[in-house]
Amino acid sequence: MNSQTNRNLPPSVRFAHHINRVLSWGMQSQQRQTFLVETLTDWEEMHRDRGSQGVTVRALRGIPAAVWARFDEDNITALPASLAIALVGLAALGAGLLDSTYPVAVRRFIILAALGTFILGAILMSNPRRIVIRRYRLPTLMLAAGFLGMATHMPEHTEWQYDTPFVDTVIADVFMIVGFAVVGIGFSMIFAASFLAKPRVLAMVAGILIMMGTASFAGGQIAWGIAAVATDPAITATSIGVGLASLSFLHVLPRLRHLELT
Repeated sequence: MNSQTNRNLPPSVRFAHHINRVLSWGMQSQQRQTFLVETLTDWEEMHRDRGSQGVTVRALRGIPAAVWARFDEDNITALPASLAIALVGLAALGAGLLDSTYPVAVRRFIILAALGTFILGAILMSNPRRIVIRRYRLPTLMLAAGFLGMATHMPEHTEWQYDTPFVDTVIADVFMIVGFAVVGIGFSMIFAASFLAKPRVLAMVAGILIMMGTASFAGGQIAWGIAAVATDPAITATSIGVGLASLSFLHVLPRLRHLELT
């Protein structure tokens, strides 16, 4: 639809059409064009029958169902994954920048991993239908260094502000360190796979490791946040946020297997 045609449409129809343009982002080009033309015709007919209010209300009411339907499509499953990655990065960056959360040595690696997460999510969002693995070398290297650094630089128990066996040993030593190490190894394997002519097998093995490590990491973050409620609301918010975002990433990651990987 050209700009002149757009100006001639009623405001409510233009509004509904713009919503559909957003909701159809990531579709195949021809499929998206057909969808937009057909729905524009529907909006114009609805405007004649129900007026501007009817079009506006119907467009707004249809957003949740449309978003849910798009997330179920094979050609768009990378979008919720990249959104989850971005959410993890935001929460992790907040954890790294807050002085009250983790010791300085650990926070440096958290920030490195968070920045790698942002880059990885941006690349995935830019092409949600295909994974060109060589484009992911920089973020996967940053993530590998960040997570392995966190695993090897966890502070002594005396440096934490919590003094309970559960927080010190079960969370810090088991969930956190194991999760960091396994995720770091997984991203190292993806970085290595980016140099191979046929990277899919190694990348899939790495994906399984990342899922296992992320599950351990998410459990540790949520438990850590719960344990810190009475002591530090800031660490509670950031830790639980990171944990829940990590679990959301686990939900969508297996659905990326259908994507072409080169």
